Amino acid sequence: MIPRGDWQLVSNASAVSLKSGFEAGKTYELAYEAKNGAVAGVGFAALRDLAAYVKHAPSGAVVTAHNAYVYGSRRMAGCCAIFFTRGSMPMRRAARLSMP
Repeated sequence: MIPRGDWQLVSNASAVSLKSGFEAGKTYELAYEAKNGAVAGVGFAALRDLAAYVKHAPSGAVVTAHNAYVYGSRRMAGCCAIFFTRGSMPMRRAARLSMP
């Protein structure tokens, strides 16, 4: 463990500086407890998990489906584009997004 006095946060707390410098080939790990952190990205996970549940629902479930289709506004098309480009939802076939 590196003593607190030997390192500091720099560049608006987006980087760490070490007094003695960093050694090549060493792995450094920084752990901290965040205070008042914002929760972000949960909406994407909720949509993904809902679509996965509906597609793989057990027999007798209220809702079942083979595919999930999305219909909505420009914002929803943007959401789908992020899913496809970041790999949150696997694409088995080419998808066409139309934005009204």
